[in-house]
Amino acid sequence: MGIANIRKELNKHDKDGLIDLIEYLYKNNKYAKEYLNFYINPNEAELFLRYKTKVYEAFFPRVGRKIRLGRGKKAIAEFKKYDPSKTLIADLMLSYVEYGVKYIHNNGKYSMTLSNSIAGVYAQALALMSEEEILDEFAERAKKIVEGIYHMDSSEGCAIRSSYREFYG
Repeated sequence: MGIANIRKELNKHDKDGLIDLIEYLYKNNKYAKEYLNFYINPNEAELFLRYKTKVYEAFFPRVGRKIRLGRGKKAIAEFKKYDPSKTLIADLMLSYVEYGVKYIHNNGKYSMTLSNSIAGVYAQALALMSEEEILDEFAERAKKIVEGIYHMDSSEGCAIRSSYREFYG
């Protein structure tokens, strides 16, 4: 079903019917509830902190020890749906990478999956920052990440260093 069909159906309802539908969505859909709360009170800082915590917990879960890279990436994707500032998106992406590097340091080991994931998100973050012309704002953090992966002689470590050189020279 496309947006045209949705519009057609919504046009059949009066104001009270639309309010009932929104109330139903609010009560029964977690994402709709979050989105409507944000829509009514758009507090980007609060939203950012909530999603930064989700990203952190992907690497350092409250229960168990297994990292969940997919949850961290999903948190970034969900955060983007709220259309926050590009600076906050870049910040969250770099946080993902920093937590990944911290995880590697704390555990003394890394997998190909983890390394590929943090290298990929790092490259995406730098590309976004370049597109938005905010590379300077994140230069120090981007450099610290490169310094933090000095022991990664793998292709993933090289990929991070290569991305840094591509955008920062």
